[in-house]
Amino acid sequence: MGEPNVRIDMESSRIDSAGEIRELGPLRALRFKLGSTRYEHSEIDAGTVGTVFRSSGHDARVELLHRNLGPLEGLVGVQTGTQNLIAEGTEAFLPGTRTTGNALFIYEEMPAGPLKLSFGGRYEASKVRADAFLATGATAATRSFGARSGALGALWPFAPGYALALNLTRSERAPTATELYADGVHAATSAFELGDRTLGKESSRAVDFGLRKTAGRFTGSVGVFANRFRNYIYLAPAIDAATGQQFYRDGDDRTQQSSDSTVWAGYGSAQPQFNFGAVPASFRGFEFDARWKAWDRGGHALDLIVRGDLTRATSNGQPLPRIPAAKLVLGLDWRSALGWRGGAELIRVSAQNRIPSYPSVLTTNLPTDGYTLLNANLSYRFRAMGGHVWEAFLRGNNLGNTEARNHASFLKEVSPLGGRSLLAGLRANF
Repeated sequence: MGEPNVRIDMESSRIDSAGEIRELGPLRALRFKLGSTRYEHSEIDAGTVGTVFRSSGHDARVELLHRNLGPLEGLVGVQTGTQNLIAEGTEAFLPGTRTTGNALFIYEEMPAGPLKLSFGGRYEASKVRADAFLATGATAATRSFGARSGALGALWPFAPGYALALNLTRSERAPTATELYADGVHAATSAFELGDRTLGKESSRAVDFGLRKTAGRFTGSVGVFANRFRNYIYLAPAIDAATGQQFYRDGDDRTQQSSDSTVWAGYGSAQPQFNFGAVPASFRGFEFDARWKAWDRGGHALDLIVRGDLTRATSNGQPLPRIPAAKLVLGLDWRSALGWRGGAELIRVSAQNRIPSYPSVLTTNLPTDGYTLLNANLSYRFRAMGGHVWEAFLRGNNLGNTEARNHASFLKEVSPLGGRSLLAGLRANF
């Protein structure tokens, strides 16, 4: 629940740069991206600064696109990054952490008769360091990981404008600093989160198969996928085996833990406890995206769009929590040779009743009603001020002012999605 006397003083900045150098001897091109982020917010309660969160990071990526090596066409690259997180104050839920990662990757394509084959691989060495956490007495710790991922793909254009695609993937992911070291009330989820310092890498195997149509008045794609995790890392409620109810923790005194609601009478800072853990899991589903050119004459074009997706996720026969429901989108996209463009979309999200058998009283484990949203946009592109392209735009979201709740959110019962909104702006490309 919100606290009426608390406000947030936030400052955020990001700087990005990117470039490409072409025709460098054996290289067709060298591409690079550099980025730097800084974020800080202070929670101010009745004029007094309580907790300060600071985050900063840097990332760099370089890709070397080589000339054809026989039938092979592709690239190799490196990526490096750091992420520092510091939380100071009474509501800090994890110690100061520093995450570093260095990766090497490769991607290649080659023809094989009627097929186009592709393969790629990535290796990332990372370290997640944590300072001593005075609030809990936890000592400093460092975890190191080596994550290996690889993929194979095949594309078969079996007829003009049509193709079948098959991809096989094996991937690994190192746990994050929060998943390892959290120990306190996380304001973003209104939950007491407890990390697991023994977590290993998350690993999975996936397959997806799709049909694509790329030419003609009707274009689109449809695909099915299946992804099996050996140890899927997620946040699960801490359940008392004796009562079947969820444990609660006092955010001010982390040693207090109970599933008896009478214990928490008068404890305004008590929050439900969730633990990070790893379980076997299976994800499967489908997605589709189609566009029909309904009109294209007289300087005007109108496309009809339909897209949607559905995911089923289970672990040990139980649905996983906070999995989005099925979604269907119907849209219009209108364009004029005079620079005008407009559109609308109707978004239907189904009710989500597939929930795990945790105690039904948990607000993070309640079913979520379906909803329908209507969005629209209109823009005009023109040249001005030295020939630069400008765009004036108007966007309207949730024009029906529908009450909608995101099933994937911890705060869906207290914080619905935004109501009706209008946004007007002017943008320029240089």
